[in-house]
Amino acid sequence: MSPRLTLIFAALFILVSCSRSGDTPVPRPMAYPRIPVHDSVYTAVPLIPIHFELPTAAHTTIDSSHTESIWINAAYPAYKATLHCTITPVTGQTAHEIIRNRTERMSLNTGGHPTEITQLTSPSGYESQILLTPSGTVTPVQFISVSPQWVVSGALYIQPHHSSPDSVAPILRAVRRDLIHASKTIR
Repeated sequence: MSPRLTLIFAALFILVSCSRSGDTPVPRPMAYPRIPVHDSVYTAVPLIPIHFELPTAAHTTIDSSHTESIWINAAYPAYKATLHCTITPVTGQTAHEIIRNRTERMSLNTGGHPTEITQLTSPSGYESQILLTPSGTVTPVQFISVSPQWVVSGALYIQPHHSSPDSVAPILRAVRRDLIHASKTIR
């Protein structure tokens, strides 16, 4: 076989192997931008009767105008979310009712969706539960911390948007990490 004929066969072989008649272009799903997660640097919330640490990236405001409780709102501007917390003093007579009310509200907020529960006890004796409900709720992260004198509870509210649960997963993991830190250091 001549070199010229070999070159022609090689070129035809390459052309035939490069064309695939079964492949048709398929549009890819919409890609959502990755949300940057803030660093885990914490500071104690000032002007409250307990030591409660939240991330410095969250802008905290305190509302103590309520007679029984102190409300803390920790806004996460990068996440378009706010962690609403309540610090309530309790006695042996009021503790059971307040804890029952908070846990019932947390159960209702999950909407029956699968929920991951993290339980821990701080060195100062606070018993905490952190609930993570990653799908189908505007309050996907909730917590309650209980001591003989205080009940601290809260829920993360994420502004509704059209992104998939996968795109908010980094936010939920970051806030859950923040609440685990807060629950370990509360006193």
